[in-house]
Amino acid sequence: MKRSKLLGLAFMAILALTSTATATASAESLPNILPCGTEALPVTSISESGESTFGSGLTSVTSTSSLGTLSSNGEGNCKLGLFHTSFLNVKTSLGTLCEGLGDVDGIVLVLGKYHIRDAKEGANLITVMAFLLEKVHFLCGSLLILVEGCVAGKLSPPNELTTLLETNLEVEGKDNKIITILNEANTAEEACQLLAALNEGNTELSSQKTKQFGSKFIQNSAEVKVLVMPL
Repeated sequence: MKRSKLLGLAFMAILALTSTATATASAESLPNILPCGTEALPVTSISESGESTFGSGLTSVTSTSSLGTLSSNGEGNCKLGLFHTSFLNVKTSLGTLCEGLGDVDGIVLVLGKYHIRDAKEGANLITVMAFLLEKVHFLCGSLLILVEGCVAGKLSPPNELTTLLETNLEVEGKDNKIITILNEANTAEEACQLLAALNEGNTELSSQKTKQFGSKFIQNSAEVKVLVMPL
């Protein structure tokens, strides 16, 4: 009862901030992130990061920064959305500039869907943002690196109205720290890992290390605050 009351208060605060929602919901039906976008009134935000590293060894590439957008129209109970990110000044470990398909030197465009999910961290659950990538082409001179799959990072801060969200993609060895996430029903775990292929050869485990920041959340032409709520 106490949890339901707290979530209800948080929801009312979101309504006051957005001035666009007209219906209420029970605590059990609330999504993991508010406000909830719709087809007519999507929630969009700016996505950016500092240095990023993809993979390791011969298949390792880095970028100095990234800039893109996130957009949610309410799909999947507001836990799904689209991302569109350009990684800038992308180079191999030898300093060769890379480019994506149709991009210019040093720029690689990455597209796909993001999912708000839960993941296990010891005995606790944490909220994560998982990115499902469309196949990414890193063309670095004569070297072609194809990257696809899923990568997830801890989403913070939880239970706090904010204008800035952080997704921390951490790496352990040749893999990301978070490699399993709970399914949409929170009933079973599923894999979330990146794969890379060098010159269209065999695929191998890959990774992405970065801290991504979401800001300037806009709905109905007004800037709003967001709330991440662990289940």
